[in-house]
Amino acid sequence: MNIISKKYSIRIIQYAVIILLCLMSGSLFAQRDTTKKQTIDITSSYKPVLRNAVKINFSASHLNADTTKPKMNYSVPSQNLFYSYQPVTLRPLALQQDTNLYLGMRNYIKVGFGNYTTPYVNAGFSFGDGKKSLLNLYANFISSKGKIQYQDYSQLQIKANGSFFTPKNEVYVGATMHQNDNYLYGYNHTLYNYKKIVFVSNFRILH
Repeated sequence: MNIISKKYSIRIIQYAVIILLCLMSGSLFAQRDTTKKQTIDITSSYKPVLRNAVKINFSASHLNADTTKPKMNYSVPSQNLFYSYQPVTLRPLALQQDTNLYLGMRNYIKVGFGNYTTPYVNAGFSFGDGKKSLLNLYANFISSKGKIQYQDYSQLQIKANGSFFTPKNEVYVGATMHQNDNYLYGYNHTLYNYKKIVFVSNFRILH
């Protein structure tokens, strides 16, 4: 009985080994590379070519001028203005003369004295009532004298203005007088001795 069981187990092992070998051979056959290798066939030589560059055209063509005149229709409504008042007519009136004319204190005098023997006088006087006549006098005087011989000068100005009134007109008169006396100096007084009248320069203006 033991001998039969041993034989039976040996056969089972043999069958199992045969089946295992068959499976291993099938798996090895399935792992074979059956894909076809890719090949490149060159039929002509490669010549690289650059694409043509696109240039910007700065000198563009001008647009055609639009010569059509637009038609503009204006509609301005009429505006009627109505004023609720009436303007008053202007009546010019003559200026009334002021009979109470008071001119006040109209006289002045100014006197001064400075270095280099410089006297100064400025005065103004008014005459008349301002209704029939009016007279104004102005005077201005200044002179100076230095230590050098003939280092002198003087300036005198007198001005007079007058107005005379009539019932319809006014007469105005005026006069002015300028006198300037200048002396030349600075030469060598030890070598030359001249009179004062030689170096004087008088300028008088009347108008």
